[in-house]
Amino acid sequence: ALPEILRGCAAGPVVVPLLQEGGSMALIVTASGVRLLPLPDLTAKTLRQLGRDILGGADTALDAKLPVTRRMLGEYAISAGLALLWDVVVGPVLEEVAMPADRGADGARPKLWWCPTGPLSILPFHAAGRHESGNALDLVTSSYTPTLRALARTRPWQPAPDTRPLVVALPRTPGSTV
Repeated sequence: ALPEILRGCAAGPVVVPLLQEGGSMALIVTASGVRLLPLPDLTAKTLRQLGRDILGGADTALDAKLPVTRRMLGEYAISAGLALLWDVVVGPVLEEVAMPADRGADGARPKLWWCPTGPLSILPFHAAGRHESGNALDLVTSSYTPTLRALARTRPWQPAPDTRPLVVALPRTPGSTV
């Protein structure tokens, strides 16, 4: 199973952030193996703050019944939450995996998959950042996978050997005037 999972990481690293009482960490899975990155500032208290800032801020910012100034405070809370998420998880992870600063020959950013677990699953890792100095959206193309095995089973995608195309031909398409 591990060789299959590692092959699934050939296109870019997969990061599995784990919130744990004894010390949170991120599993960084690449085609060459698995590394552990301690995330000492990711705690239950930090997660509660992230929830208040990001989720609570979104509720406030999107509530059209609130005055504009109150909605702006919600937007500020979202920005603060995304900065905190950068500081405690995303920034350290991107530093650890040393994503290339330059885009590839095709102009594409490097790819990275997030596989958050438990209560971390609600966080927008792809949007984390300190927008005055950089953020994940500018540095990597983030995707999400529910499990490492699910990603491994989609890499590399190949049609089954007995696959045949399905072709549907109609002399006239219903509802069309052509």
